[in-house]
Amino acid sequence: MNTGEPAGPFIRIRGAREGGLQAVDVDIPLGAISCVLGPSGSGHRVVLERILSGESRARYMQALAPSQREGLVGGFRVDVDSVSGLPPVINYLHGNKIPSGTVASYMGIERLLAHHFLTRGHWRCPSCGGRCAAYRAEEVEGAVRAQVGDGQVTVLAPLRESAASGGPSLWGELRRAGFVRVRIDGEISRLDGDTSSWSPERVEVVVDRLRTGGDSGRRFLEAIRSARAISRGASLILDSNERIWPMNQSLTCQVCARELGDISQDMLLREDPRAEHLYIEEHPWSQTRKETVRIVDAVLAATGEQIVRLVLAELCQLGLHHLPLGQPLSTLSHSEWQRLRLAFCLCSRMAGILYVFEGVVSCVEGALRSAVLGALQRLVEGGNAVVLVDAASEAQRIASRVWEFSEGRCRALGDLLHLGGIEDELHAGDGVCWQLAGEGAWGKIDIRLPQGAIIGIVGESGSGKTRFLLDAVEPALREKNTPYRALLSARKPRVHVPLRALGRQTLLEALGIHVPVAELFATAPMGVELGYPSEFYRTDKSGGRCPACSGRGRTALDLDFIEDVESICSVCAGSRFRDEVLQVTYRGLHVGHVLEMNLGRARQVFARQKNIANRLRWVEHSDLDYLPLGVDTDQLEWGESLRLQLAMALKGKASDRDLILIDHLTPGMHPREVEQIVSLLKRIALMGGTVLVADAHPHVLSACAALVRIGRENGQRTARTI
Repeated sequence: MNTGEPAGPFIRIRGAREGGLQAVDVDIPLGAISCVLGPSGSGHRVVLERILSGESRARYMQALAPSQREGLVGGFRVDVDSVSGLPPVINYLHGNKIPSGTVASYMGIERLLAHHFLTRGHWRCPSCGGRCAAYRAEEVEGAVRAQVGDGQVTVLAPLRESAASGGPSLWGELRRAGFVRVRIDGEISRLDGDTSSWSPERVEVVVDRLRTGGDSGRRFLEAIRSARAISRGASLILDSNERIWPMNQSLTCQVCARELGDISQDMLLREDPRAEHLYIEEHPWSQTRKETVRIVDAVLAATGEQIVRLVLAELCQLGLHHLPLGQPLSTLSHSEWQRLRLAFCLCSRMAGILYVFEGVVSCVEGALRSAVLGALQRLVEGGNAVVLVDAASEAQRIASRVWEFSEGRCRALGDLLHLGGIEDELHAGDGVCWQLAGEGAWGKIDIRLPQGAIIGIVGESGSGKTRFLLDAVEPALREKNTPYRALLSARKPRVHVPLRALGRQTLLEALGIHVPVAELFATAPMGVELGYPSEFYRTDKSGGRCPACSGRGRTALDLDFIEDVESICSVCAGSRFRDEVLQVTYRGLHVGHVLEMNLGRARQVFARQKNIANRLRWVEHSDLDYLPLGVDTDQLEWGESLRLQLAMALKGKASDRDLILIDHLTPGMHPREVEQIVSLLKRIALMGGTVLVADAHPHVLSACAALVRIGRENGQRTARTI
C-alpha cells in the first residue's frame, strides 16, 4: 500500500449519519488514488453517490438564479456536518448503468473516422467501378492540370433533361444570355445558325474556351461558377482530344459520369447505401464499424492518421483490441465496459476531475491488471483524483488512502485487507455429469460437467466468456434454435441468469407480497369501516398513494446536465400515502410503516400470515435482513441484487433442475461479501443446483468442482474442461 502523504488538497467529509452510517471522518486526497471498501449495506456508497455527487448537485442548485430555483419542491440536503474540497466535476457512473450507443460513438471517434475517410479515401462507381470525385469550384483548375496538363480546354454546362427538351425557346433564351455555342450530341454548333431542325438528346452549353495555367485562374474560376449556375452544380471539361472530364460539385464517376450526389459525414453515419463505395486503400467504409479496433488501427496506419489512432492505442493497451467499433455498449461484458470507460477518461485529457471506478482492477487478471493499474496512475498524473471501489490487493497497494466501511463506521486501513481461508469441504456433485457440445458462431464446444456443483469459466479477458454463457450455454439449456446441444439427466432445466440492472419496483413488489399486504389492510377493522379497496394500499396503483410523488416518497427535479435532484416529498413527508389511508393499521402499523421496516422485522410482524411469511422465508438465508421493504430494487448493489434474485428464482430451495449462469460475479465486492455469496452458491450446489460462474476471483475458483477454459485452437474459439 502506498503510504506516502499526497501533496495535493483533500476532500474532507465529517459526521455522516445516512444509510446505516453512524459516523464518518474521511479525507480523500485529490491528485491521488484512494480505495474505498465495504460490503453491501455498509454505507460506503452513501459517501460516493449521495454525499459526493449529492453535495455537488446541491452546489449546482445554489448557483441557480432565484427565478431558476422557483418551483423547486424542497431542497437536496445531505445529512453531514461538513463536506469541503470537492472538485468542480465528479464523474461517477455505476457499472450497471451502461449508456446507449456503440464503442466508436462512446469514444467520440465515429465522426472523426467519417471525416478521415471523406478526406483521405476514394470513391468507386457502383456501375463501372471507376474513380469518383467531387470538386469545389476553386479546385477544378488544379484537378484539370493534374489530369490533362496545360493546354486549351472548353468549359461546358450540361443541361438537365427537362431543360434540354425546351426546343426553339431554349435556343433563344441561351442567345439572349450571351452564349454563342452549344455542344449537341457530341458536336459543337453555333446558336446564330439554323436551329429549327435540332432535337437533341444531350445538350451542353459552351461557357468558355481557355488555356489552363498562366494568368487565366480568375477567368477559369468564373467559367466554372457560371457552368454550375446553369447546370445546378455540374460542370464538364472538354480537352483537346475530345475527352470529357466531369468536374461536378457532387460526387461523380470520372469514367461513366454517373452522379452519386452530395456527400457528407452524416451520409456515412446514417449508413447510406452510397457509403459502401468509399474506400481507404482496399478497405471499404461500410466494413469499418464491423472491424475490430486492431484492424481499423492498421488501416489508418497506412494513411498517417494520428488523432483516432491515439484513441485506438488506449483501447489496445487496455486489452480491447478485439472489440468491433460498431459493437453496442449494451453487449459488452462487465470487464470490457469498465476498461472502455477508463480509456474514455484517459482520452478526454481533462484535469481537475474526481473519477470513481467500481471493480475496474479486480475484473481483469494477469498482464491486463498491470495495464489497468498503469492507466489509473496516468489518469492521476494528468491532474485528476481517483477513488476505487475495489477489494483487489493491487488496488489497495497503489492507493494512498484505503478506507473500510463496516458496522456503521469507517476506518483507515494500515495493512492490506485479505480474504479469509476456505474451511468448508468442496462439493463436487453427486457423480452425475451433463454434456454441452456443438460448433457454431461462438466456436467449438465439447465438454462434460458435474451436476450439482459450482463450475468456473476462465480465460483471458476478451476470450469470450460472457458470450459463452449467453450465446452458447443459455440458448442450449433453454432448447432454443442453436447449433449447441445440452444433454442433461434431469428433467427440463430451470435456467436462471441474474440481471445486473433491475427495473424500478419496491422490494415489497419484487417479493410478490404487495397484494396480500394490501388485502390485509383492506380487511382490517378500520379498513372495512372506511371501505377503501385493497389497491389503495399499494404504491403501484393510484388512489391511495400520494399524488405528488406517485408513492415514491421523494420528488425529483430534472437538472439537464447532471443527475436529477431528489428531495423528500413535501406533501406526504415520505410516507408515500394519503393521510386518510394511513389511518388504517395492522398490529399498530400503517402501510407506510410496512415500507419502512426491514426484512428481519417483517418476518416477525407477518409470521402468522402464511402467504406472506412463506415468501419472506425465501430470503431468510441471503443476509439481506437489513433491507427495507420500500427500497427500490434498481438502487440495490450488485451483491444485494444477486442474492435477492437467486432467492426469488429458487424460492429458497434449489433442485437438480436449477442451473444458474453468472457473469463477472465479484468485481468491486468487499471480501466478506464474496465469502457470503460463495457460501450461498455452495448451499445451492449442496441442494442439487448447478452454478456456472465466469469469474477469476481466487475464492470463487477454489470453490469450483470443475473449470472450463476458453481459448483458441487452430484459429477457432474453443471451450474445454480442465
